Amino acid sequence: MQDVVLIIGGRAITLAEVLAGAGALAGLLLVGLLMIAMRARREQAEAQAIAAERQRELDDKLEAMTRLHAEMTGRMQTMAEVFGSRQAELTRAIGDRFDSLRGTGAGCGGGGAAATSAPSTTMCADASNTSAHWPQRTHPPEMRS
Repeated sequence: MQDVVLIIGGRAITLAEVLAGAGALAGLLLVGLLMIAMRARREQAEAQAIAAERQRELDDKLEAMTRLHAEMTGRMQTMAEVFGSRQAELTRAIGDRFDSLRGTGAGCGGGGAAATSAPSTTMCADASNTSAHWPQRTHPPEMRS
């Protein structure tokens, strides 16, 4: 081990010094690689934590959107039911109005006590022929007297 391997600038370098230097260099490289690996692992753990937090936020937002969607769907169904019932009421009211204009309703000769009195029959005839809302020219032929 005392054999001179190299002479640099008048200094003789032995095999033991070369091996010691190589070991020190290998140790430094190993420590450097270990530090790089630890840093990469720490950065990866931070990235995973950030991704997990982002995923939790997205899950919370999705849950809120799902809840709002269900609420909106319920409201839309309620509105559809209300509009359906209102349309049925409107259809019934229009039908009653047409019946009263034709003189077939309960108040215009369609039965009941009012059908026998002359003024109510005249009133129904007046309403069916001269109503401001239903001029005679717009009446279907079967409604004209």
